[in-house]
Amino acid sequence: MMSRVWCVFGLVPIMVGLAAILGWLTGVSILVQYSPDIIPIAFNAAVCFLLIGFAFLFSMLPNVFTQKIQAVLSSLVLVLAILSLSEDLFNIDLHIDQLFMKFWIKTDYSLHPGRMSPNAAINFIFSSLVLIYLPYGNKKSIGIGIDILIFLIFIISVLGLSGYLMQLEFLYGWYSYTRMALASAICFLSLSIGLWAVWHSMEGWKNLYRGHEETKIILLSSAIMLCIAIAVTLANFSSIVSQENNEIRNLFLKYIQNGDEIFMQDINRGINQINAEHSNPQWIKALAYGKPKTPNSIDLGQQLLKKMIATTSFVGASLYDSDGKEIVSAGKFVQQPGISIFKKISSGLLNIVWEN
Repeated sequence: MMSRVWCVFGLVPIMVGLAAILGWLTGVSILVQYSPDIIPIAFNAAVCFLLIGFAFLFSMLPNVFTQKIQAVLSSLVLVLAILSLSEDLFNIDLHIDQLFMKFWIKTDYSLHPGRMSPNAAINFIFSSLVLIYLPYGNKKSIGIGIDILIFLIFIISVLGLSGYLMQLEFLYGWYSYTRMALASAICFLSLSIGLWAVWHSMEGWKNLYRGHEETKIILLSSAIMLCIAIAVTLANFSSIVSQENNEIRNLFLKYIQNGDEIFMQDINRGINQINAEHSNPQWIKALAYGKPKTPNSIDLGQQLLKKMIATTSFVGASLYDSDGKEIVSAGKFVQQPGISIFKKISSGLLNIVWEN
């Protein structure tokens, strides 16, 4: 009965791997990438999940034939994972990332399309080694190694899953390498629990701690304490990161608000200068709004605009009459200005230009 329950933990990677493979083959992106914000499962990783899932199920049928199949499937996963990890470690391209399937999903999360993440590759290596050596767990050194590897698979998968839940990218993405997919973290967590259950039901594990019950209790307690410590550390770190993000966001919003105020003050300063001159009868007569322009009026208008430009961040300005005809302009008019706006003034329109 219990073996049927543990089968579920092996079915999870099989179902996820099979769904992802079908998604890659049929072009159904939702089977590969459940959301545009979530990292897709690489085709090679999906194949490995399918193989490792079946290897796990065969490990629950302890006979010579199933052990051979289990060893073959695990060895295939081991070779593929080692080759993938080697690409990242030695910065080489072995041309296996898109060997079986061309990477057609557009994503910014991977510098190497089709390559599984290094933390996923490491977990595949650990999982395959556990399944290969499970039949030989009666040997003390192998039994201890199996215990350690299963625990490491569990820790890496929990860290990856926690990274998604707490939005801490560095937990599921190492350096600039491909990030671990959310589905991969879930599959590895399920696989680690299943491997732990199978291993702890075998004679090898029972013999490993037979007569050393206190050692088993110490190790189990240490593992639980370590998990609690990791959880508390991640929770505290997540809280600190969240506070820092809020502070940065508030500072940025304040900076934008101050920038807007300075920008509007700049515009109003220029407009006030123009409107102040409009109250000068000599200026009104010289510009002769609505009348033919004279060299004197153009020169006076340019002087006024240049004066305004000198005291603001504008690079160019133009005055228009009430009919929208340009009266005078001054400054620099770029082909593609950063900002160009029109503001209504007392006697027409003012067009002001910023280069950046």
